[in-house]
Amino acid sequence: MVVSQHFLVIIGCGIEGLMTALLAAQRGLPDVLVFDAPDAKNLGADSQRNHAWLQSGLLYEGNNMVAARQMYFWGREMHRIVSLPIPQTGGIFRYSSEESAAGFCEKAKKLKMESSINRITDDAARKALGAFYLPKWHHFEVPDTPFNEADLMTLAKRQAQEYGVKFRKAKVELVREPRAPQGYLVKAGDELIEPMFLVLSAGAGLIDLLDQLGINHPLKVFRSALLRLRCGDILKTPLFVDNSTGQPTSGLSVVQHSSQVLPPDGCLVIGSRARQQLTPEEARAREVTPEEEQALQRMIPPQLLPPPSVRRPQRTSIAGHKTEALDSDGKPSVNVWIKTWPAEYPGLIAAIPGKATLGLFAAKQILDQLKSDEEGEAEAARQSSPSPAGGPTTSGADDFGDPFRCHFQDGGSTDELVEADLPHLKRVDKDL
Repeated sequence: MVVSQHFLVIIGCGIEGLMTALLAAQRGLPDVLVFDAPDAKNLGADSQRNHAWLQSGLLYEGNNMVAARQMYFWGREMHRIVSLPIPQTGGIFRYSSEESAAGFCEKAKKLKMESSINRITDDAARKALGAFYLPKWHHFEVPDTPFNEADLMTLAKRQAQEYGVKFRKAKVELVREPRAPQGYLVKAGDELIEPMFLVLSAGAGLIDLLDQLGINHPLKVFRSALLRLRCGDILKTPLFVDNSTGQPTSGLSVVQHSSQVLPPDGCLVIGSRARQQLTPEEARAREVTPEEEQALQRMIPPQLLPPPSVRRPQRTSIAGHKTEALDSDGKPSVNVWIKTWPAEYPGLIAAIPGKATLGLFAAKQILDQLKSDEEGEAEAARQSSPSPAGGPTTSGADDFGDPFRCHFQDGGSTDELVEADLPHLKRVDKDL
């Protein structure tokens, strides 16, 4: 079996893997290869199975203050690095009592975001929320909003390819090999690869990869059921979250994708705080249970639900997967998790961003870790590269492959991307 060598191999082509590939190329690292899982549905990445929600951190001030403080800046920085416009219209958070509303204001103050929220009148809430409106609750305009995650991923991939990053669709596994310098090889089909550095950013697939090397870890996969409804422009706000407790709608979250973005009808993507920890077998299945779908439907105004016999395209369920590390108390955390094993597996870095909003921040931490661990080897490889990356190249620039899409996009904006719609692919000189 052929053994090839690469300087940096990244397994995972979701938002974290793409950000890592782009930053690696911008920093001048040579010979970067990214593996993308083959998937007939074109939804291989966990990043394509979520709300596509640009978090501000206001939901995570409690036990995840560190992550909360990072979300606002790094989510917007992620847009800037690929020259994608930052969404300007924020969403609405709802609370059932004055006490909980006051607590939310205190959270915003701790995050120094009190000027970013605005309490709105009951009448304004009724007009914005339509069928989801409940009278005499407490509503706030917030900076949280959906973002075009599919376009962001497409742009990141295209910019990375302009720098010379290679992408390959293949099912990969890790093989322990004591004779290899790093103690392992990457197996992709009939090929064995010996990377100098290996970054594992495969989302729900990360657990299987670590298990293949016998590595203990605190990672768990959780399923959050999502329901897509093709029911027109119901909300006059892009995002609505019910942050009440003890109410029938507590934990409800709704994203409105307008008819302009997803013609002809637009859609709602509806989720909740309910999460199910999965076994490895359940994680691979990516299926929503009837009980999960029914629980979501009970939170939705009944007039919005199509008849039970109608499933597609008016109503579609999707299994959103989130991989998170358990903290010392055994509770899942949205903090970025990055781990290395320099003694047993040098050059190996595994990471999860916690939230898609933190994809660029996680990538920066990964690249900083790589640099601190092996700066000498990286510099030697960079100097020996026949075509060091210092900016975009034109080699193979036209072969970008299909654009990414998210679960709610059936012929939506991403499928209609043309070259003229994309910003000029250029180096972004930032201290990242």
